Amino acid sequence: MFAWFFPKPILEEADIDKGMRFLLFDGIFAQTTLVLTTGAFVIGLALALGASNTVIGLLAAVGPVMQALQVPAIYLVERWRKRRPLTVLAVTLSRLALVGVAFVPFTIAPSSRALAWLLGLLVCHFGLGAVAACAGNSWVRDLIPEPRMESFFARRLALATLAGALASLLGGAGIDLYKSLFSGDALAYGLVFGAGAISGLVSVGFLSRVPEPRMPEVSPPPLLALLRQPFRDKNFRRLLIFLGWWNFAVNFAGPFFAVYLLKRLELTMTWVLVLSVLSQLCNVMFYGAWGRLAERFTNKSVLVFCLPIFFLTFLLWPFTMFPERHILTLPILV
Repeated sequence: MFAWFFPKPILEEADIDKGMRFLLFDGIFAQTTLVLTTGAFVIGLALALGASNTVIGLLAAVGPVMQALQVPAIYLVERWRKRRPLTVLAVTLSRLALVGVAFVPFTIAPSSRALAWLLGLLVCHFGLGAVAACAGNSWVRDLIPEPRMESFFARRLALATLAGALASLLGGAGIDLYKSLFSGDALAYGLVFGAGAISGLVSVGFLSRVPEPRMPEVSPPPLLALLRQPFRDKNFRRLLIFLGWWNFAVNFAGPFFAVYLLKRLELTMTWVLVLSVLSQLCNVMFYGAWGRLAERFTNKSVLVFCLPIFFLTFLLWPFTMFPERHILTLPILV
């Protein structure tokens, strides 16, 4: 009955075209879910529920920490060898956890219990998402031919970013409108999370229709040997150290930018989201420029030049409120 849902030994050109079309729509709705349920929205919901800075830090740590579940997910993928069912199941359960988050402001009190539920549901959401990412990345990599991969993902990224930017602005404006008309802004965030969860489930519908090529029949080495192998490479170890410090710095400071904007500078959610959208648009606009520079000067040279400047921008944040909010606050933020 569900034979269509399992891998095919050979994919025709029509299967690949259909899969790429559904992946395009999946990317648009998945990005909408992402922007409506992370970043300023989850921070705003936590603050509305009375979260302390410690709780904000815990919420920010959940996503990166849960990525460690991709390691045991490798075993699931190699053992089951059916990536589409595994991905769709994990993504569906992950998005259903967001449905639970949407109901938290409406059904759970006091705030301490609500925050505990919020944290627990986000653990489920990000944990299952990590399993889905492990299986899904391998599946999509085998589906899309190498010559078409770069152009496809560039188009998918552009459309997804545009959809995400529009969703961000509408969500922020909706929250500000709700707060001006009613009391209890936590309920407004619940509605936004509900919209994000619905978009996520629509995304699953498109994802489930993407065909899966059968995994190559090979005998993989034991899991521990597979995990140890990259660490034998000295340059890979250096890369891991770099990425570790990079992620520490970004995840240490990043979540509190939204707290600072909302609580200290007292900006509206619309303004916070405008700044976020501006950041996303800058990413898309400059991908081509950085790519050309990397081709000319190597990736490492571009990183060595850009990273210190990137981290220096962190030092400009105190000047947005020195000694108090001033005429240059918004220009510095931009």
